[in-house]
Amino acid sequence: MRKWIIGGAILIATSIVAFVAMLNINALIARNKDYLISRAEQALGRKIKVGAVEATLLGGIGVRLTDFAMSEDPAYAPEDFVRARGLQVNLKFWPLLRKEVEVKRLILHQPVIRVIRNKAGNFNFSTIGKEVKEKKGEAAQEKRQRPPKGESSPAFLVSLVDISRGDLRYIDRGDGTDLQLRQVDLKLEDLDFNRPFSVKLAAAVYTDKQNLNLSGKIGPLRSGGDWTQIPLDGELDVDALDLTRLKAAAPKLRNALSRDLDLSGTFRAKNVRFKGTFKDLALNGEIEGTQGALRYGKTFHKAAGVPLTLSAEARYAGNKVAIRKGSLKLHTLELASAGEIQLGENPALNLSIESNSASLDGWEKIVPAIARYQLRGTMQLRATVRGAVGKR
Repeated sequence: MRKWIIGGAILIATSIVAFVAMLNINALIARNKDYLISRAEQALGRKIKVGAVEATLLGGIGVRLTDFAMSEDPAYAPEDFVRARGLQVNLKFWPLLRKEVEVKRLILHQPVIRVIRNKAGNFNFSTIGKEVKEKKGEAAQEKRQRPPKGESSPAFLVSLVDISRGDLRYIDRGDGTDLQLRQVDLKLEDLDFNRPFSVKLAAAVYTDKQNLNLSGKIGPLRSGGDWTQIPLDGELDVDALDLTRLKAAAPKLRNALSRDLDLSGTFRAKNVRFKGTFKDLALNGEIEGTQGALRYGKTFHKAAGVPLTLSAEARYAGNKVAIRKGSLKLHTLELASAGEIQLGENPALNLSIESNSASLDGWEKIVPAIARYQLRGTMQLRATVRGAVGKR
């Protein structure tokens, strides 16, 4: 019993000491707020605005800031790079003993973030702390070996980045993309630009509630500014995505399709597994597009409301889709397929197809060319389709 009393007394005394220490630290921060902000501005190379600043032990030694804002590099835009209702930064304890600062956690509450990529392929966040890094690099140039070509030093490492209920706007001045995500919940674990890191993302894409969920690993980000070469490995689910609005926001997506091919309305992606890069990507999953419309020139028109489900195990590389195993449900037809589809300005097919026995009713609306034949009954397909699609 005596040991419990002594232990309790020690715990209470420790808590009181920690509480008093926190009060003293917060008083010290309040007196030196302007100085601390100016030092942060020098390190980041950006102007910073803050409401209140206070110390915190929640999640480790750190500081919590309210009404935080960081300015943008004027070479990219006049607006702020990031604004947030709250920002919490926790530091690792042992590096502090060596007078080194390593971020353990970076937590943003209700942030508004603008990511901009200029025509040269550089991102606006790449200039944060640029002058400090350059000065340190010049001073240590003779004392360290240069990293191999195409690699960068591990200058950025955070154990956890946690963003809750944020808004993210991505602008690419090279291809005209202006994409907005709302209600963003994002967690990045072991964030290191030189190694793969874990990602969990939920967001609302042109809808009132979250309709996108992504998890997996991304990186390393050493791609020479070419984001299409960044390694990806994960899973994606998308509910009711409005492709009409997405195409308007991302012209590159529209331009990647054949000129005669048009997609509009809402589509869903279920249990989509992906691995590779945007230029060489293995895919396995299902797309449901009953409420979407698909048109190819004047030869094919699937209107909204016509059943459509596509599942496939495929690989995209060199503007070509290689289908190892695919199935398609369209209107009354169910078929299995395998082969290749060449995309771009001169699309071509090389597919083997086998279907069930399907009713011909209503197909004249989907394939207008057969309307004059007034076909009735059922059809069944077993064929190999090779050649260019559309006008030659």
